[in-house]
Amino acid sequence: MASRWLKNAGVQDLVEQFLGMTARRYELSAERIVQELCNFAFSNIQDYVRIDSKGGLHVDLSDITRDQAAAIQEITTEKYPENRKKLWNARNVKSVRFKLSGKVRSLELLIKYLKMFGGKNIAETGVKVVIIDVPRPQRPNIGALPANG
Repeated sequence: MASRWLKNAGVQDLVEQFLGMTARRYELSAERIVQELCNFAFSNIQDYVRIDSKGGLHVDLSDITRDQAAAIQEITTEKYPENRKKLWNARNVKSVRFKLSGKVRSLELLIKYLKMFGGKNIAETGVKVVIIDVPRPQRPNIGALPANG
């Protein structure tokens, strides 16, 4: 029944009016949505961390912008004793873990919005775009290497 109603010009006009009111109420625009997708798609881990002189990685959110903050999906902190076996002698360690929003999906949506690949929608071109998000290899633990090597 709903699909039949949506073919009616009067119902279509009412739906358009409702969507327009909603867009104005929440200040929705294509430009604002594309900007938010760009915040996610072009976020970079280097904007959120600093590396100390010993090569240690530290989360530093003190200078991030509102746009950079928008790309953060989750922040988790945990405090625990450094040596869990000797609790009376261990110093407390604070671990901060955070996760950025999905870059790949944001890039896919931007590609679709911009109708890249010959001005056609990706689905129309028959071209399959595969974006592979490969994590960087982990650096070896320097403390675990033998002294002579």
